[in-house]
Amino acid sequence: VAVQHVVDALRDLPGRKSVVLFSDGFSLFEPASASGPSSSIPDLADDVMDAFKSLTDKANRSGTVIYTMQATGLQSGTLDATYNLPVAALSLAKAGAGTVTQTLSGLTADMDTAFNKSQQGLASVALTTGGIAYENGNDMNYGLAQVLEDQKGYYLLGFHPDSDVFELSHGRSRFNHVKVKVHGAGLHVRSRTGFFGDTD
Repeated sequence: VAVQHVVDALRDLPGRKSVVLFSDGFSLFEPASASGPSSSIPDLADDVMDAFKSLTDKANRSGTVIYTMQATGLQSGTLDATYNLPVAALSLAKAGAGTVTQTLSGLTADMDTAFNKSQQGLASVALTTGGIAYENGNDMNYGLAQVLEDQKGYYLLGFHPDSDVFELSHGRSRFNHVKVKVHGAGLHVRSRTGFFGDTD
């Protein structure tokens, strides 16, 4: 919500606007844990997803690019002394070596899943607004240098959509995908991924 207020405030300013978001991360989905039932299906975090859609739509309409910086620092992805291990499950006398090994593997996989899950939201915000996601690093200066380098040049392209993009789908606004392509070897382009069919 705080970032939405910032983007709203930037809307009336001329030119291209950029916001750098520092965060530990947030998840758009709630996947099943690696040690849980194999039949579990990821659940959409509706409240977070609605906020995400609203933020990216506001950013796109205001000409704002959002860059994201993971603030947790470099993660080893291994169990250490700070992790709260289930001592009873890791008792060799009670569980046996095979069970202990399986439990440790499951905990390590859960840790990796939790970290990746927390970063998916940051990457998605940057991707959908045309920005860059700086992930899993300790050098914030390097990340900010990438952001500043990215400000040196851009193209602003506009078009008038057909009226059918504003028609509701199942009672909700439809997301209209936009894809930008460039011709030539070695050329790459980043762009906004689309817009919701809401009148302004």
